[in-house]
Amino acid sequence: MEDCYEFFSCVQFECERHKHKERECWLIEGDYCTTHTEAMIWLREDVGDKSEACKFCLYYQYRHN
Repeated sequence: MEDCYEFFSCVQFECERHKHKERECWLIEGDYCTTHTEAMIWLREDVGDKSEACKFCLYYQYRHN
C-alpha cells in the first residue's frame, strides 16, 4: 500500500513522514501536510488535535476503508 507522500505526490522531503516511514502520517507530529481544507487546517492549528483533523483527510479515509 502506498504512503501518504506517494498518494498525494508530495515533494515536502523535510516532512517528518519521509523520515519515519514505519509510522502512519496521522501518528507523526511536525509533518508538513498541506492536503487539508481550510477548515481542517483551522481545526488542526487552533484546536491542536491532529488526530481529529486527519480523519477528514482522503488518505486517512483510504487507509481505513
